[in-house]
Amino acid sequence: MRRSISHRRLFLSIGLMLSAASLAAQTRLSVQSAIPAALRLEKGGTATVTLQGTGLGAITGAALTTTGKLAVSGVTATFTPLSPSPTAARQLESRAIKLTARWDAPEGEGYRLQVVADGQITLLSETILTAAVVWPRPQVTSCPAAAPVDSVISIRGTGFGHLGERDKTKVVLSYSGTYDRNPLYAEIVSLAPTEVRVKVPNGASHNKPAVVTPGGSAYAPATFAPQYVRHFAPDSFQPTGQLGSLIHLTESYFALAHGVNNSMYNPSSAMAGLGFPQVPLTFPPRDQRVDLAVASTIFRVRLKGANRLSAAESLRSTALGVAINGTDIVFNISFESDGTEFIGEYETQDVLSGKIHWKHCLNLEADDLKVSVTLPISTTRTWLQYQFLSFGEIKAAASFIPRFSVLGSPPFRIDEGPIKDYVKADTERSIYNALNSEYFKTKLTEALMAYVRMLFQGSPVKSVQAQKAADGGLDLIGYTY
Repeated sequence: MRRSISHRRLFLSIGLMLSAASLAAQTRLSVQSAIPAALRLEKGGTATVTLQGTGLGAITGAALTTTGKLAVSGVTATFTPLSPSPTAARQLESRAIKLTARWDAPEGEGYRLQVVADGQITLLSETILTAAVVWPRPQVTSCPAAAPVDSVISIRGTGFGHLGERDKTKVVLSYSGTYDRNPLYAEIVSLAPTEVRVKVPNGASHNKPAVVTPGGSAYAPATFAPQYVRHFAPDSFQPTGQLGSLIHLTESYFALAHGVNNSMYNPSSAMAGLGFPQVPLTFPPRDQRVDLAVASTIFRVRLKGANRLSAAESLRSTALGVAINGTDIVFNISFESDGTEFIGEYETQDVLSGKIHWKHCLNLEADDLKVSVTLPISTTRTWLQYQFLSFGEIKAAASFIPRFSVLGSPPFRIDEGPIKDYVKADTERSIYNALNSEYFKTKLTEALMAYVRMLFQGSPVKSVQAQKAADGGLDLIGYTY
């Protein structure tokens, strides 16, 4: 009986050993093919390869290699989940491996796949699978419409690269037809796969920005307009400002006197050297017919003196301030406030001689007389080679403090209101006529355009547009189209 039991145990052990050997032989790892057989793995992306063969469930690791020993850095592998049954898992005949490449993975061709199964490394034959790590083709989805030269702009998309290989990514902001003809490269400030920030270079022109990498090139969906900004601060016309030192507008002055064309706008000597002429003006008197008891007379209000060359007889400006307020040039003109500026007189007849003469009956001091003038600059974009700078209609506004002194006993009542209106309106009209004259505006336009053209010299600017600056001054924006 004991011999029989021993024989049965021996036969069972031999049977189990044969079954285990048979199972091991049946599930030994064998990779017979891969789909795809030529794998292209993009940097920053993923790709899946499906291995076919036997015993694939035994695979516990995988990597790309060129030597069969060292794995390529920056590439990781993940697997599809296995069956919970160890036997079924080992007998797996198809298995997917997902490969992921970081942006710092080295690009190259001829990589091979090695797998780890049962502690052993197996390098797959290149007839089964070859792999390449490649740059993806870049895509540009957005860029700004315009930005000043030397500013930093953001271009967004995909496949741009990473900061560790910044020298392999180029951003072309202007070119001739295609990005590789006369390219002007922008300095890269920061770089990520989905965004590149660049500094707009001097010399850039209107084009669709292009991003160029080892993976190819891509153009932005819309054009980008580099802006060449020439800035004029609010105090540019002051004596030490960039325009004040050129034109010396603040040194010009007005001398107002009674008589036809007897008032004058006098340019500074620097302005005269640029061709600005004197502008003659007429400050007309105010004549009013007044009915008396048995007759009528003319009551006249006029400037006191007729000698414009005399400071005592003329009404002169003592300060002429000029400032830039956005797209306006603003003149603030102050006049002297010494003594009488205007007089009133009426026509009367001498009883003995019968001669008609004017009798002085009113003195008017126009204290703190000021005139503010606004000269608007056109904001229409215009070609630089033509008259790109022009002015609109001038607006003038005067203010003063009137002080009336009636002399003697004129035969009528003097109404101060119309006289104040006359002084205000005709002062505004005189200043308007001077600064709105073609003599003044034409020469101012010529002087400013010559200076601005010099500022744009050497740049690709073709057209110019005026725009209010952030500091309240003026920006002249140059465009290359």
